[in-house]
Amino acid sequence: MLRPSSRSYICLHFCSLRHWARFWVDRWGDRFGRKYVIWFSILGTAPFSLLMPHVDLFWTCVLSIIIGLVLSSAFPAILVYAQELLPTKLGLISGLFFGLAFGIAGIAAAVLGSIADAKDIAYVYRFCAYMPLLGLAAVFLPNVKPHAN
Repeated sequence: MLRPSSRSYICLHFCSLRHWARFWVDRWGDRFGRKYVIWFSILGTAPFSLLMPHVDLFWTCVLSIIIGLVLSSAFPAILVYAQELLPTKLGLISGLFFGLAFGIAGIAAAVLGSIADAKDIAYVYRFCAYMPLLGLAAVFLPNVKPHAN
């Protein structure tokens, strides 16, 4: 068991790494396009998540940190991409994004919990390992050119 001071250092380092990842991914989004950053961020987690059910606890923690960093770095790119689709409705896009994200996450937690009760938690763990492959749907995202101010 980690001491509380050790846990706070782990949280501090994770948050600072997440900030660093967002900083660089925002720059890459400006340079290469947000669509490709979204592709990388979502599909980039797939190999790590597919590996997670087959490793021990230590490597599960390491893979969770890597997956968390890659996914959290995608958040600004996804939000800005959506705002570029409807540039005059920034508040609407932001509100819908946060509302749908939390709403869908709550519903998914309930559904996965009921599946875990019916089957097994290991089944849900293996099932969720394939969810980043849903990022293949990003192929249908339109190419967006940023609007000049």
